[in-house]
Amino acid sequence: MQQLEPLHTLLPATEETTTLAYAPPYLSFMIKAVAALQLSDERRLPKDEIKRWLKDNWPCDLGELSDTKLFYMATFLRHPDDEKGGHFKGDR
Repeated sequence: MQQLEPLHTLLPATEETTTLAYAPPYLSFMIKAVAALQLSDERRLPKDEIKRWLKDNWPCDLGELSDTKLFYMATFLRHPDDEKGGHFKGDR
């Protein structure tokens, strides 16, 4: 398992990131996932692809990966519109 990098190494330097004193480890990992998967409002991925990345890159600092953590993290990394289901359209 990998170790989680500090948040300031995951984001470009902006006023918000340079003044952010702390980010919880789960949030830091989710931000790393957004960057690695290149998620954006236009580029979205199916939940299973996000879950696969999370499993493959789970850092040891976060403890054991559970199905519950995986489910919620993958859900929160997706756009709320994608919760409705239906035919998946990756690029919007």
